[in-house]
Amino acid sequence: MKNLFSSKIIILIAVFFPFLVSAQGRFIPCSGPDCNFCDIFELFNNIISFILTDIVPPIAILILIVSGLLYYFSAGDPGKVKTATDAIKATIVGLLIVYFGWSIVVALFRIIGVAGDGWFFWSISC
Repeated sequence: MKNLFSSKIIILIAVFFPFLVSAQGRFIPCSGPDCNFCDIFELFNNIISFILTDIVPPIAILILIVSGLLYYFSAGDPGKVKTATDAIKATIVGLLIVYFGWSIVVALFRIIGVAGDGWFFWSISC
């Protein structure tokens, strides 16, 4: 039963979030002998920015919507209200941890000289 549920989730993700399925050309910044040391940082950056911009926000929004609906339909049941508020708080704290953690990684990239100083703080320029 659990395996059937996880396969349904994968199918739903493939249908409703096709950009997650067709992301294969976005990661590798070079091809063959053109690769250098800087491309390792670009690859890492491409993977992390894909996760932070294409995967984390839809999941967080989905969790917030489900938690909000649980809160709305709790009908004053203290257990359901606590579950909903805990899920909302955990989602917000998780987002803060993820994005502040990425800020620290970008700061380290700037210290070692591979991150650009432009508007897009995650751009790699070496």
